[in-house]
Amino acid sequence: MKIKHINLDVCKAKAGIRTDTELSKRTGISRTTLINYRDKRKFCSITLKNLMFLCSILNCKIEDLVEFEY
Repeated sequence: MKIKHINLDVCKAKAGIRTDTELSKRTGISRTTLINYRDKRKFCSITLKNLMFLCSILNCKIEDLVEFEY
């Protein structure tokens, strides 16, 4: 299973969050880390804690945030 696409910007827009700075303040995840999560290789290193924070704040499911290729 591989990551096909990361929908962070789409989920962020649906949640009404305009900037990475705003998302960073809400989640406690650094802006740099959020920017790195847009890269499929770097997203693989996401912690469960950060994944849950993102899904909670963005009001989405994991499969909304990440598309997998089987």
